[in-house]
Order: sequence, then structure tokens, then C-alpha cells
Amino acid sequence: MSFPITLAFVPQGHFTQPYLALPCLKAWLQEAGFEDVEQRDLSIEAYDHFLSPDYLRRAQERVRERLPLSASWRAASLPQRGRERGQRERRDRGRRERQSRPAKRGIL
Repeated sequence: MSFPITLAFVPQGHFTQPYLALPCLKAWLQEAGFEDVEQRDLSIEAYDHFLSPDYLRRAQERVRERLPLSASWRAASLPQRGRERGQRERRDRGRRERQSRPAKRGIL
């Protein structure tokens, strides 16, 4: 007796590393006589849904409705971030300069 079977790779599994047990299980079930075996990658289906242009457009509209940012708020927060980035860039530049200098050798 055969009945429909669906094997699902659940969302938020890593899409670049498929769960290989499902294709093996599907093949085994089909060899054992289960003809109606479906395999679905719900992770890819979720990405297709959430990253579709329509969904992203709706999400953008909802963000704008829920988080109306005034120009003065954005301008007030930028200098702090810029100052932190400037400090980090100066620190990294100094580190690179120290590493690129030739080692000093003493004279005996």
C-alpha cells in the first residue's frame, strides 16, 4: 500500500549545504515501493518568498510607516559614527605603517 510522502528540508537550514539524507531516504522509499514521494526544500522556497520584489517592497513600506526617521535625527547620529570610523582608520593606518618599516639593526 502506497500513500503520499513529503520529505522537507526545513527553512533556515544552510542553503549551500543541502541535507543529503533526504535524497537518500527518497531513493530508498521509492525502491521499497513507495511511488508518491516528494522532496521539498522549504528553505529555498522561503528565500524565494521573502526576497521577492513584491515582498521586499511591502517590507520597505512597513518599515517607513513604523520607523519614520526625521532628517535631523539622522544628521545628529552621523558625526558620532564618522568619528569612530576615523579613529579606527587612523589606528589601522598607524599599524600598517609600523609593519611596513624595515627592522632597525644595531651596530656592534
